[in-house]
Amino acid sequence: MRKLMILAVPAMLIAGPALAQNATGTVIINGTVGNKCSVLTGSGTSGTWGTTVNLGELSQSDGTLRTSASLSNDFNTVAAGAQNAHVVCTTANPTITVNADPLVNTAVPTVSGSGYTNTIHYQADVTVNKVSSSTVYPNDSNAAASGPTALGDRLAAAGPNVIIATSNWRTLGTDSQLVAGSYSGQIVVTITP
Repeated sequence: MRKLMILAVPAMLIAGPALAQNATGTVIINGTVGNKCSVLTGSGTSGTWGTTVNLGELSQSDGTLRTSASLSNDFNTVAAGAQNAHVVCTTANPTITVNADPLVNTAVPTVSGSGYTNTIHYQADVTVNKVSSSTVYPNDSNAAASGPTALGDRLAAAGPNVIIATSNWRTLGTDSQLVAGSYSGQIVVTITP
């Protein structure tokens, strides 16, 4: 009998129910994404983009401005897409401001009504591709900047999604003879979160 008891005790220790006790740990992970817009480039991100578009000779043989169609076409051809950008914003409804400054020959001032001008006007046409649609945001160089205007949607994830073109090249009034020299202007597009 004693032998049975000795054998029974180790069997009870082995066969008895185990008392399970768990230990649980929880790690909460938080983070944020700030309101921002960035230009995606081939080598990373930037806050800016741009190029120089040299349109060459601006006048016809009679000294008046070349046709609007030829200047608009040259703008796109010479720029070869470098004027466009792939912009991403973390917000659902970013805003856009477009400011087209006229091309001006600042070295030669002219008098209004003299028949000569040192200023060439045009319209900047900025197409923005958004998730659900595309919209053109124009600004004439003879007007104040347009915007800020809410885009009403997220920018399209694929790029380029900001495409800059020009139209309506002209001189104002009866002053149509361009004065000789270098002309310079710019288009500034600002997209904010």
